Amino acid sequence: MKLSKTWKIIIGILTAIFTLLPILFFLLGMGIMISTFSMSGNPRAEPTAGFMIMFFLIMIAQFAWIFLRLGLISFYQVHAILNDKGSKIYRILLSVGNFIFPFISLPIYYFIFIFPDETPNWALEEPVLAVEEIVEVKPKKAKPKAKKKATKKKTGKSAE
Repeated sequence: MKLSKTWKIIIGILTAIFTLLPILFFLLGMGIMISTFSMSGNPRAEPTAGFMIMFFLIMIAQFAWIFLRLGLISFYQVHAILNDKGSKIYRILLSVGNFIFPFISLPIYYFIFIFPDETPNWALEEPVLAVEEIVEVKPKKAKPKAKKKATKKKTGKSAE
């Protein structure tokens, strides 16, 4: 599957956003909670309007992140299936990793199979070598067959 440079850059930016956005969500959420509860002085106080607005914006961003995840995983799965140049082992491992550890496998797959113009040699599908190709087998020379001498058959009848 061949992609233009523009699409490679767009996929790379979306993959970076997908990978880094959860960290930003965590830091932003913790900062908002700590600042809201420390400003009120009472841990049982109701959340302020600023907290509710930020919470609502973070929730919308998380919904967008979920759709981004679904789109990226779908794209990477289709690319892994249609990419006939890459090694089957790498493609299968990274495809399974898309569902288990997408934060790790998506950037790895991007930098191995999508970003470079040509897939690196170590990640290419290598043909399975036959035994004859691994060990040079030289064919044995056939010996010329010796001509058989004509022999008389014994009939078993005796002359009387």
